[in-house]
Amino acid sequence: MAKEQTHVATIDDEPKNKAVSTKQDIAPVVATAVVSGKNHDDELSGERVTVTFYEQESDLGKRPVEIGLNGIAYQIPRNVPVSIPVEVLEIVRNAVEETFEANGSNVIRRNRPRFSYQVHA
Repeated sequence: MAKEQTHVATIDDEPKNKAVSTKQDIAPVVATAVVSGKNHDDELSGERVTVTFYEQESDLGKRPVEIGLNGIAYQIPRNVPVSIPVEVLEIVRNAVEETFEANGSNVIRRNRPRFSYQVHA
């Protein structure tokens, strides 16, 4: 049986297939707290809004907020004010979780916001 060569890729490795590269598609989080998609925000309205996303109790609620818009991923840090396109905020406003609560022999379905956030004036 011949040995197979294996390679463990790290985040710093250049992708072998340039067409599948996600480096250009991931919105960088920069020190100025402006979150944008490289060469993508030009296609949007240009309007921006400052928002703070707060941590939530679950482990997932402590990670950056990940939003996808037209194939572009935005990673938004929590607990700091950031400037994002209004189109990304609209996705956040529409993100809801469906929960179920027992009430005797009935089950009550509720929708609640997926993210805890504050829009700054």
